[in-house]
Amino acid sequence: MLALPYIALVSYNSLPFVASSYLMNEQSDSTVGLTHRWIIKGVYAAGLWLVLLGIVSVLLRVIVFLFGDKPDHEVNLQIGHVETEI
Repeated sequence: MLALPYIALVSYNSLPFVASSYLMNEQSDSTVGLTHRWIIKGVYAAGLWLVLLGIVSVLLRVIVFLFGDKPDHEVNLQIGHVETEI
């Protein structure tokens, strides 16, 4: 929940970052360097947006668990992978 404002702000500002890199046709100064740096920046921006969607998804599941009328087994609050030994 505390990560939501930060990730939302960075995700929102990542789009102009990628767009300006694309419009400038930014590339590495090295002769054998990368030619399309906007692709790397785009992957970074896409990752931030996916993290934002994940945070919102978990937040909505917790809200449904706390304030919804659904039983506990229908909400599926298991976040991540859990292994227990018997």
